[in-house]
Parts: sequence; C-alpha cells; structure tokens
Amino acid sequence: MNEQPSDRQLAYLRYLLAQARRADTCLPYLPIEALHRDAVAAWIEYLDILVQAHWNIQRDLAKLREAQQAGDKATPYLVTPARDQLPPSYRPPWQELPDADDHEHLVGTVKREDGVEESVCVLCRVSA
Repeated sequence: MNEQPSDRQLAYLRYLLAQARRADTCLPYLPIEALHRDAVAAWIEYLDILVQAHWNIQRDLAKLREAQQAGDKATPYLVTPARDQLPPSYRPPWQELPDADDHEHLVGTVKREDGVEESVCVLCRVSA
C-alpha cells in the first residue's frame, strides 16, 4: 500500500495553506514532506472547509458593503433592533433565565431523567 501522498495532494495542500495564511488564520508549521497520505488528506479536508468559509464570509461582506454604498438599508439579520422593539420572548444568549416581573430568580439545578442538568428557578419553575 502506498503511504506517500501524491504530488497533486501536496500541491493542493500547499495552495490551501497559502490561502489560509492569507486569511490571517493561525496555523502551525506543517512539515509537509514528512506527512503520510492520511495526514495530508486530513489537513486538506480541514483547510478546505476553513478556506471556503473565509471566502464565503468575504463574499457576504463585499455584498453588504456594496448595498450600503448604494444607499440600501442594511439587511435586517445584521442589525439588532432597539430594546423597545424586541419581541417579549427575546433574551440575550448569555441570560440564563428570562426576567421575572414580580421576583428575583432563585436558581437551582435539577437533573432530568435523561441525565442532563438544567437550571430552574425554584420559585416559579422557569427553566433555561
């Protein structure tokens, strides 16, 4: 079984490394010539996803800049509305439990039957 990577794999890995470094991605030094075929394939798979994601983000940002220069309003999913315009069900992702109007939550943890621990207010039984 041939454990050495092909020249084509090595060339593509070098290309992906160059693209990832252009995107200011923090990557370790890779001794490419010392890697065996499986390691090269794994690095190619990882870097391909990384580079594609970077390109997609850059494309979306360019579209947004063009729309803003054309005078269009920013797309709604990129703009957080003011607090008074938020729906009642909204809570910030870091807020463990929604605010209560009549009391301050007394939070405890319970273990469900499936083994997951959950934060629950012992006064009003609201859970996260």
